[in-house]
Amino acid sequence: MLKNVFAGVLLLLMTFSNVLTAAHLNEGIGLYRAARYEEALISFSNARADDPLSPIAAFYLGLCLKQTGDYPRAADNFRDALNLSPRVNDAFVEIIDVLYRLGELDEAAVWIIRAENNHIQPAQ
Repeated sequence: MLKNVFAGVLLLLMTFSNVLTAAHLNEGIGLYRAARYEEALISFSNARADDPLSPIAAFYLGLCLKQTGDYPRAADNFRDALNLSPRVNDAFVEIIDVLYRLGELDEAAVWIIRAENNHIQPAQ
């Protein structure tokens, strides 16, 4: 009985967390589209805090960090977007670009190979 109650509470908390994450993502996307990057950064950071295993939150936070010029943190988030499940394939282009800007050409080359191995060829 107690096990069922615990499972129910856990499911409720997970659902509430997903709702919060979605709300922060939606707010952040609207702000990002309006070129209000500093405000979007807060929303996307909240989404990552709500659900650190969300590849979508990682991807959008990476985009926002890239837009504001924080390339090292953007790269970290793009790595997460590519390594978490389900993978965000659009993050391949972004991480390669950010790593190129940082002068991290060896790692950029690794991501190019990984993209090609996954049949992702954005230049075509």
